[in-house]
Amino acid sequence: MADASLDLWQRIALKITYYAIPTYVIPRTCFKYLFCRVRKERCPSQSDLIRNHVIRWLASSLDFRQFRLATREREDISSILDGYPELLQNGARVLELPDAGFTIFYIHGGGFTSGSSLGNARYLLRMVAELQRKGISCNILSVEYDLSPEAQYPTALRQISAAYACVSSKGKPIILSGDSAGAHLCMSLLKHLHTPNPKIQPCLEPKFPDLLVLVSPWVDLKNANPSVVRNSSFDCLDKRTLDRWAQQYLGPSQQLDEYTELLSEGTQWGDILPRSSFIIAGEFECFASDIISLAKNIEAVRKAHFTKVIMPQDKL
Repeated sequence: MADASLDLWQRIALKITYYAIPTYVIPRTCFKYLFCRVRKERCPSQSDLIRNHVIRWLASSLDFRQFRLATREREDISSILDGYPELLQNGARVLELPDAGFTIFYIHGGGFTSGSSLGNARYLLRMVAELQRKGISCNILSVEYDLSPEAQYPTALRQISAAYACVSSKGKPIILSGDSAGAHLCMSLLKHLHTPNPKIQPCLEPKFPDLLVLVSPWVDLKNANPSVVRNSSFDCLDKRTLDRWAQQYLGPSQQLDEYTELLSEGTQWGDILPRSSFIIAGEFECFASDIISLAKNIEAVRKAHFTKVIMPQDKL
């Protein structure tokens, strides 16, 4: 687990944090789950609760370098592709299908401070394989962008905008999708396409995506919604970690603008969103209240062709 970016004390702290997972985090989480079952309270499954608490322990205990190391994808894209032989043509890994009907433009999450395109590779490749079995051919661009705190707003948006301009220039339909902080960047990109951000270069002749799919979007970087507190014992993140990541992303000014404040009044969602949009979230996640607020704002101007799904129940 050694890494050149970590000094000796950071490596020692990382090992201690790892040691606490089986000796402290998992037993404590199992007790929490048992307590909920005895009191007949709703809560995530035991496996989901353990996974969430382990991630939260790492996120709250480690600095950004340690957290990146602890959560990085252990395989490269070649080894991941080996699990999908149906995507290989004549033994070659096809990077772009010339006959693809559309492109999925995916932006990964990770609180702006961790994660990579490899983190969602299995999920995206599984989806492509399933579409191929149904006779549907598509390309996927899973975007890499510089992470904070080394790169601060609007660096990630600038890079994503440049990548999107390249993809849209090919003229094929685009499905814009992302999770968590990546979903936040999807919405920022849509705002930029509609009204160019003065801090970055505008997209020339911008083409809006044909479909928007957001998975657990991080809507409000102020993290002041009720579910941040209500679901703090269930989700993989807590307010302290979210506040720290938001501060690292925004940089010294700590100022929100119309491209980072997704719940700001006056946002013209009817003009910004593609014709069809879909938002999915979990009942027990910290972002739930803000996602519901965003959905209500969208529904007020775009009831048709908009779907929100809160699993397992839609009442918050």
